[in-house]
Amino acid sequence: MKGYLIVGNWLFSFVGLCVDTERTPLVWCMVMYGWFIGSTLLLNYADRKGWMDKAVKRFKLDEL
Repeated sequence: MKGYLIVGNWLFSFVGLCVDTERTPLVWCMVMYGWFIGSTLLLNYADRKGWMDKAVKRFKLDEL
């Protein structure tokens, strides 16, 4: 379950990169980029710790 939450967090942060940078204040753009970088680091850490094993098996990501 923890792995699915981490993947969901990463997906939402990826969608957050679609903000309109021309009309959004710089602070919010930096927050969105920081969130994406932080969730990517968390995703890599979770993969190294083995928290993502169920998600990898479920979606057969190791066979790609």
